Amino acid sequence: MYAYFPEMYPDESLYSVLARLRTHLGGLSSVQFQRWLYAGLLHPADFELVGGINVIAYNAYGTSQRDLDALIDDHTGLNYYLRYQEASLAKSCRSMYASGEERGLLIWTGSATSNIGRVKALRYCSKCLEIMHASYGEFYWRRAHNLPGSLVCPDHGCPLCLSSVNLYRLGRFDFISADMAICRARDHLVCDMPPEVIPLAQQLAKISAGFLKASDCHQSRVDWAADYMAKIRTLGFMRGTTMVDDKKLAIMVSDVYSGIYPYLKDCFCERRDGFFPILSMLRHPKSGFHPLDHALMEVFLSRAGSTRTLPTSRIINLYEAEHHAIDAGYRRPCFGDVEDWDAIDRVLRDVVLLIADCIRSEQPPVRISRVEVERRLPVGGRIGKRLQHLPKTAEVLSRYVETAQDFQSRRVRWHISQFVRLGKPITAAAIMKVSGIRFTQRSRIEQLIVEFKDAGASEAGAD
Repeated sequence: MYAYFPEMYPDESLYSVLARLRTHLGGLSSVQFQRWLYAGLLHPADFELVGGINVIAYNAYGTSQRDLDALIDDHTGLNYYLRYQEASLAKSCRSMYASGEERGLLIWTGSATSNIGRVKALRYCSKCLEIMHASYGEFYWRRAHNLPGSLVCPDHGCPLCLSSVNLYRLGRFDFISADMAICRARDHLVCDMPPEVIPLAQQLAKISAGFLKASDCHQSRVDWAADYMAKIRTLGFMRGTTMVDDKKLAIMVSDVYSGIYPYLKDCFCERRDGFFPILSMLRHPKSGFHPLDHALMEVFLSRAGSTRTLPTSRIINLYEAEHHAIDAGYRRPCFGDVEDWDAIDRVLRDVVLLIADCIRSEQPPVRISRVEVERRLPVGGRIGKRLQHLPKTAEVLSRYVETAQDFQSRRVRWHISQFVRLGKPITAAAIMKVSGIRFTQRSRIEQLIVEFKDAGASEAGAD
């Protein structure tokens, strides 16, 4: 039994509890603390699924099963990964974790093979820090702040900040407690979102935080797909009784997530089905999905029936653009046997301008090409076949379309700015590696690096 174990705070991660315990004991070394904690054994300091929880619960509370269950439900991330699993698998994984076997849990739940990464640098909310200090006199790490896809605090709606604790750069057995020096060491936001995006980010954060609570609703992935299909059918995204209207559904997904997409896609690795695998979740899936995918689905279903938002950066609805581009009393121009090419040209010019601005604002950079612009139009590749009738559209395309060299330069400048933001050393080899540019372009990359540094020096001198 432990002679001392600290009080645990609301939504505090068990990782944070053990980190505070290590600090209260006088700052033992990582190995010394692990041996004291686990009676000579060593367990990796995992933020979401701390190992050896049966030993910790026994030494802190004795043989009480209720205290062990409360420790798992209120201070670990196990429920987050078990929420959308079958009842038998969820029970088996919980039994494994409660017995001290945490290895392989993410493999059993399918999260280890997901394209969604785990949080690397611990996050915090500045308003929550003030409340923690006023209520408890110390700080701690909250579980809800460190879930994949959580960009704002679910309680206060303010953007989360990054601390200097990077879990992937620490030792495997290090528990680092939260304090003002660690939290303020970097002191910058996870992402600088516009105010109109924050309500959507907070809704997503609240749903993700709700996954941390224990749930009795466990189904197979086929049953979840059937439930989602029924809700999609209710919203009217079907053709007939069994076919999903892919185009209509894709437009609505883009309408809902266009504002938050640039800030969320850093959570995702490259995936074949794009940012949000909604169609894969509606069919009979062969493998499970990450809880963040289910959270995105819940947000989409709650917002899909509401009023449509502005045109998105992924798919632009030509008829919406037309409604804003021409008078309401003017007849709708369309492709086919029509002669009013001037009206069509005005509509397409405004739409192409909007698409080009959206593409230029995307991060990482995407090349502005005629093919990319046409891909985001519901009219397909018909612009290129009728440019002789569309002089205004052709002029906009010639002004905005980038050559391969111009796009490479813009992409290199963006990677250089990211290196500066992250504090990484800027070298031509590193820039070539992340940007995928060939070795033959090394001299041009070195020139861009010099220009970037000269521009920064001139700005500093002007200040």
